[in-house]
Amino acid sequence: KNVLARARLGRMLALAGLPDRALEVISPALVTTPDDAGLLTVRAAANMLKGDLAAARKDAERAVKLEPANEEAVAVLAALLRRAGEGREAVALVSKAVTATPKSVDMRLVLAQLLVDQQRNAEAQKQLEEIIRLEPGNLVHRYRLAQLHLFTKNVDGAEATLRQAVKANPDSVEA
Repeated sequence: KNVLARARLGRMLALAGLPDRALEVISPALVTTPDDAGLLTVRAAANMLKGDLAAARKDAERAVKLEPANEEAVAVLAALLRRAGEGREAVALVSKAVTATPKSVDMRLVLAQLLVDQQRNAEAQKQLEEIIRLEPGNLVHRYRLAQLHLFTKNVDGAEATLRQAVKANPDSVEA
């Protein structure tokens, strides 16, 4: 059957918290296409959910090696590195992905979270500010930046960020 369809279904099943079912769906496709980064990423995510971190890491590393620009593979490997206490390695991995795809909001969000985890809040703030520059109409990003300001006890920064959200979206009931 279609590899892409199996990867999509497997991804949805893993996201739904059904890792065993996800593995059942993608296994036949992995037999015929063992070097498909998308399938390897789904298997890595499913194995991570099951607690088989060694297998998950092996697949995630392989997926990233096959497709270094595969954002899902990078995100899964970064999550595994973070979980293993290898936060610096996770930041280096995602930083490389951000350098390769500077307009990727998703990779910047992952990087910002990793930086916050390491209390590198000024760097996380820069990532969030760049995300806002890339997607100025997305209020969620502005709220994330305001939350970071509050987390770091910068009430003035949070207030200024929220005021900018209202100014950038004057007609929005969410601003």
